[in-house]
Amino acid sequence: MDDLIERTRAGDAAAFEQLAERYEPLILSMTAKMRAVSDGSLDAEDFRQEALLALYTAAMNYREQDEVTFGLYAKICVRNRLISLIRSHHEPSVGEMTRQEEKIDPEQSCIEKESWLETQQRIKEVLSVFEQKVLALYLRNQSYEAIAASLGVTEKSVDNAIYRLKAKLKRLYDRL
Repeated sequence: MDDLIERTRAGDAAAFEQLAERYEPLILSMTAKMRAVSDGSLDAEDFRQEALLALYTAAMNYREQDEVTFGLYAKICVRNRLISLIRSHHEPSVGEMTRQEEKIDPEQSCIEKESWLETQQRIKEVLSVFEQKVLALYLRNQSYEAIAASLGVTEKSVDNAIYRLKAKLKRLYDRL
């Protein structure tokens, strides 16, 4: 292993290819994990290229006296590089944030807020107190079982309430 790292440092491309082959399972694993948490706007090749750059950087910077194996050091380098890739791809620049802020129309924002408050009021008017409680828990992704336990009712009561509130909200939406 040390020989491959030394040859890579010396500029031997074949040595780096061998090193990359040896660490292919790590690269595949890390790129799959990071792609799973990204928004999907980056493709597999983007992640793979960044992982290979991180592996190369790890080989160039690794020091045995740090009492860390190269494998662990490489894994940390690859993980950090992929996290940086995801962050850099998602964080808007200062210019983008300024343009987004310029697009915000205070009048439109106020109208939307009033419309939202009016919609909430209409929902309260058409739903019973029990249905409002069920809806609030349902919107927090609570299971029927959890909602029933929280409200001290049966799951069937929750199921019936959700059926009723969906029908009421559909009628309300159709009138809007």
